[in-house]
Amino acid sequence: MFIDDEIVQIIVECTNQKAQKYYEEWNNINPNKQRQWQPVDSVEMYATFGILIIAGALKANREPVHFLWTKKTLFCRPVFPASMARDRFVNILRFIRFDDLTTRADRRKLDKLAAFRCVFEKFVRHCQEHYFPNSHLTVDEQLVAFRGKCPFRVYMKSKPARYGIKLWALVDNESTYALNLQVYTGKEGNKPEKEQGKRVVLDLVDPLEGGYGITTDNFFTSIPLANELLKKKLTLCGTMRKNKQDIPPVLLPHRSRTEKSSVFTFQDKYTLVSYVPAKNKAVILLSTEHHDDKITGEETDYKPQIILHYNHTKGSVDTMDKMVNEYSVKRSTKRWPFVLFQNTIDIACLNSFVLYISKHTQLRKRIFARNGTGTHKALC
Repeated sequence: MFIDDEIVQIIVECTNQKAQKYYEEWNNINPNKQRQWQPVDSVEMYATFGILIIAGALKANREPVHFLWTKKTLFCRPVFPASMARDRFVNILRFIRFDDLTTRADRRKLDKLAAFRCVFEKFVRHCQEHYFPNSHLTVDEQLVAFRGKCPFRVYMKSKPARYGIKLWALVDNESTYALNLQVYTGKEGNKPEKEQGKRVVLDLVDPLEGGYGITTDNFFTSIPLANELLKKKLTLCGTMRKNKQDIPPVLLPHRSRTEKSSVFTFQDKYTLVSYVPAKNKAVILLSTEHHDDKITGEETDYKPQIILHYNHTKGSVDTMDKMVNEYSVKRSTKRWPFVLFQNTIDIACLNSFVLYISKHTQLRKRIFARNGTGTHKALC
């Protein structure tokens, strides 16, 4: 449903194109050692994806290929040699490509993601077509670990991998289904992008038709973004940076404010709350979904209901990232398009799992009972 025949056919054609070009150049340089490429077909390509997924399920994605195909009784896993020859698998991964090589140079002048754009957009469209999200969704970033050469590789100190390719993600809070994705390709020209957070959120929620709540962190949250979302009949809840001009001075941190206290301000359809978790500290949140000053009891340190809602809905992208990395198919490579494609397979597997347990409700109940919790995080 997510990596369908259309996508596979594109990969098959581009892979054969790359391999044939390589062997033609080899034969011209080595006339006495002629080689010939046996074209790959969709069956072999699906088998390749299956091998990657099985290796990920066995947590063997980092093992050398020769070890996966070993014949030693103690370590043998018959599924790999039964699927295809080891050298054939290595060659398919070596030549796998996702776009037309003859036009890439021209497309790359306008699009840094040209080598993967077509396949990625088709995959994202399939994610949107096959699922109706629940009431609340989260926008955040995912870092796909990669230290090789890439024109838009980023460094993020807060992430475990630190170096990699950044994706913006829109994820269902209840099921951790990835509904929309966007690759960050860096700034265009010499000037940094203004209001990037607002633009990213609006791009990701564009397929939605209203009636949903969007949760964001302080990189994205702003009054202008809330206004635009309200026009689409979407609500916003998120933390705000204290340097925003829209924040009244009474909400800012001050030594005179009491710990565990809250200050609310209301205007039109907006609610701003400032909560003091510790002396001289303040957490400021904006919400267009909440319109009261409700505060909880002692067991939660007298926190406003807005903060509890934010804490409950903010971690969906992080949960998705944890789940796709638990049984990841990612193998070591120096090519960033293949890195993104392996991440695409991981997300496709997670989305498929979400659809499967959504349909088979009895299986869902058994999974939750086995993990001893009723939250979506139990799926980890």
